[in-house]
Amino acid sequence: GFREEQLCTAKAQALVSGQVSEGTWTHQKEETYPQLQQLRDLIAKDVDAIVFNPLNSESLNPALDEAQAAGIKTVAIDAFVTDPETINLSNDQVNYGYVGAKWLFEQVGEGSVYYMRGLAGHPADDQRHEGVLKALSEHPGITLLPSNDGVATQWDPATTTTLINEFINSGQYADIQGIWTSGMDSQVVDAISAAGQEYVPIVGGDLKAFVGYLLNKDGQHEGLTGIAVYNPAAVGGAGVDLALRLLNGETVETGENNTVLLPVPGNTLGLHLAP
Repeated sequence: GFREEQLCTAKAQALVSGQVSEGTWTHQKEETYPQLQQLRDLIAKDVDAIVFNPLNSESLNPALDEAQAAGIKTVAIDAFVTDPETINLSNDQVNYGYVGAKWLFEQVGEGSVYYMRGLAGHPADDQRHEGVLKALSEHPGITLLPSNDGVATQWDPATTTTLINEFINSGQYADIQGIWTSGMDSQVVDAISAAGQEYVPIVGGDLKAFVGYLLNKDGQHEGLTGIAVYNPAAVGGAGVDLALRLLNGETVETGENNTVLLPVPGNTLGLHLAP
């Protein structure tokens, strides 16, 4: 759902801006249509700007150099690249990992947490992992399962469901005190509920299904507690807006790694919701 919403907000921002005469939108799996080739196909179309969600922080740099040589502005969203001329626009992914993990580890105190990460090798996943390990260093009574490296859900609902079902069926679920997920959250709740197990505290993203479960909107999730950490899919629209600002000659102030961070709601990095 996150990727579809991200693409939808990009299209919406292009429309309401009144400045985009034509858009090319791609949303493909890497193994079907490699991202490096996607970028080069867009360069061949002679576009004015490319807004993209990178799968790797370095492998796309040759194509980004080609884009910039052709006068094309490049904006990476939701995750970062190391290309110095590309502006990175994202949530604070390190704090995404840290805030949720800190809350969860404080709930648990001492015990085991099943650690379900995102897409292996993805820049945002690497940064979230950094945040989780920071929180872990502050809570020596916590053990991550299956290890400190966690298990990769690939940010895929089907893979997530398989992993959590296997974990429950193995009997290991009975021995944990919490679950950290990288946005694959409602699938975990569904599996626990279907297995008739009691809920442990769960970290997830600010996605409709999970937030609804935390609020017990359907009356079927009594006793579920968790934290919904802010990571808006509207970064797609924000990326289009940033690209247009660059095309209009605006100077954009960036921080470390040529990055612009999205604002957070209020003064918090996470939203704790419980019935």
